[in-house]
Amino acid sequence: MAINYACRLEDAFGNHIKTFSNFTDPNDGGGAGLDYVLNVGKESSLLLSVPSTEDINIFQTDYRFRPMRSIHGGLFYNDNDACYLLRKKTITRSWYRFSGRHINSILGRRIVAYDSGTTFATKTDNVGDLIKKFARENIGSSIDPSRDTSIASADLVTPGYLTIDSDIGDGISITRETARGDMLGVFNDIADDSTAQGIYMSFGIIGGSGVPFRLVTKSGQWGDDLTDIIELSPERGNIDNWKVEIDNTDEATVIIASGNGQGDERIIQVATDPDRISSSPFNHIEKMIDAPNCDTAAKVLSYANSSLRQYQARTTFEADLIETASFTRGVHFDLGDIVTASVKVQGLNMKFPCRIDTIYVSVRSSGQTTRVQLTSPI
Repeated sequence: MAINYACRLEDAFGNHIKTFSNFTDPNDGGGAGLDYVLNVGKESSLLLSVPSTEDINIFQTDYRFRPMRSIHGGLFYNDNDACYLLRKKTITRSWYRFSGRHINSILGRRIVAYDSGTTFATKTDNVGDLIKKFARENIGSSIDPSRDTSIASADLVTPGYLTIDSDIGDGISITRETARGDMLGVFNDIADDSTAQGIYMSFGIIGGSGVPFRLVTKSGQWGDDLTDIIELSPERGNIDNWKVEIDNTDEATVIIASGNGQGDERIIQVATDPDRISSSPFNHIEKMIDAPNCDTAAKVLSYANSSLRQYQARTTFEADLIETASFTRGVHFDLGDIVTASVKVQGLNMKFPCRIDTIYVSVRSSGQTTRVQLTSPI
């Protein structure tokens, strides 16, 4: 199975300048010819190294890098619609290295620049719609004159660089107050709130060449549920150099949730996980949390039960992918999909469903590697 890579360079407006495949490995240990990270809703990075015979002047701030992939001689395509904006140059006598940040990083270039207590800083809605409303009012066409910086350059929607998907009511309903918080950080916190309460929530900016970027939200999973279809295991020959980490550091098995009210009138409810408690004489671990805007005992208890999920042990699985004709990223599975991971440890089979959260791609003169990071519970 032949997988080939290239990197497409575009100017800040998306016009094609040049496509590179003549990568060079820098001699300072600072990366391969092409390195990039794919993940969901995060500010990931790309490194491109080329010979110093290339024209340095075609690489300018915020020019776009798009990693391109070809499978078994097929047409090159933009891997996961990923785009990285050039932010750093390293120049040597024999090679140039360029560092880009994923287009999600433009969300981190805005803050929720409104006074606390205003409708622009405090909102109640489903998580997906909440993310989009904050975006429209800080990077889109609904910027209000009361915003700290309401100048036209903050709006990327009206000039056609970005579109924001319509509201679809995805995720749980929460109240979020944030005055002058970093917008990307706010979005990740909001998504985590929904995930912690039982509905996985994700967001990201995607978009191919020649079309505006899109801010999208997705619930359930970013990709597809392939739990019963795709299994990653050494026995199947599709992974190698694997590592499993089971982390109970932040585990809690008893959630004490406090809802509305003051003093002895405050609503308190407790949720427990008997199975995890009984796993050790010391595993009765309490965690006190606030249940915002929960005005009945039933609502507070529901919040406490869903929060138990957030404080489970976390399993992280990493492995090098071995792609074959029947197991090819981009054809059979990809970023954000839910798959099954299976390894044997001292004759015992460890098998669990997990989400492909992160993909690392490294292309060197000596070859290429793809490493995946998966997390459970899903």
